[in-house]
Amino acid sequence: VGGWIGFSKTKTGHDLMSQWILKAPIFGDIVRQSFISTYCKTLSTLTSSGVSILEAMDIIRGLSDNTVLVGAIDGIKSRVREGVAISDAMAETKQFSSVAVKMTKVGEESGSLPEVLDKSSEFYEKKLDASISTMLGMLEPVLIVVVGGIVMVVILAMYLPIFSMSDM
Repeated sequence: VGGWIGFSKTKTGHDLMSQWILKAPIFGDIVRQSFISTYCKTLSTLTSSGVSILEAMDIIRGLSDNTVLVGAIDGIKSRVREGVAISDAMAETKQFSSVAVKMTKVGEESGSLPEVLDKSSEFYEKKLDASISTMLGMLEPVLIVVVGGIVMVVILAMYLPIFSMSDM
């Protein structure tokens, strides 16, 4: 465990951990949905306040320490600087769901990007709540078995000396 923690603090280890976290079956979806929700909410707030998209991307970059997601934001920023639409740049990174990309595209085309991003954020918050509930529902039986195992070990530790004394 100490070696794993030490390795994850190196640049290579941190990059591998970032990739592994996003590929994890349920936990990766939760991390990605959380990031998309935060991304949409922050971009909505910043653009409605008059902050430029490039400055907003610099601020959003600091929202995550996951190097894969930070790289995606850097990619979006560089593509937007080249004149590509935000939604197209988001699609190129492959870190955003098709719903988030399409909603951003609708917001760009209609001129109401902050409002659409705010609605997208609400959608992903609800989706995140459902994913967390699913994960906790799957975790409950595992916890029951683990607690049952701990209780069994404690009971055996108490009664085995008594049984071994009665055999004498």
